[in-house]
Amino acid sequence: MGKIYQCFHHPNILTQHRQYRNKFQVLIAGSNGYTNNTLAAPAGYSDAIYYGTRAIDAPLDAQGFNTFIISKIFSGPFDARLCAAACDAQTQYAIDHPSADGTPAKQCQFFNTYILNLNDNKHPQGQYCTLYTEAWPTKYATSTGSTTSR
Repeated sequence: MGKIYQCFHHPNILTQHRQYRNKFQVLIAGSNGYTNNTLAAPAGYSDAIYYGTRAIDAPLDAQGFNTFIISKIFSGPFDARLCAAACDAQTQYAIDHPSADGTPAKQCQFFNTYILNLNDNKHPQGQYCTLYTEAWPTKYATSTGSTTSR
């Protein structure tokens, strides 16, 4: 059914900077961070595909319809099953509530998930899940995020 994407950890968020307390330097031991690109797929979903620091930028489908359904954000530990459950719930909703104008039902076939960071990868905002009506191959993993200035 769907495919998933594992999060990226930037080296800047994994570095423990020196701290001093009462003229003593504090050593932080056992502070390791890893990028896991071998994430197990949730039940009912195909194997995960690791996109590095990129996310899906999906085109329209063959009939000209937007394949994007919705994005959701979850707090807490990274768990691809949250996105799988959201995808399954979206599909059930689409089946239970068909479109009145005849457009195709927005059944979830694919999701893209990652940790959304604010600015410098040091401020995680949560696990972002984007749901789509169609599965997209790696060549559409071209989005590297955006920046804004004040």
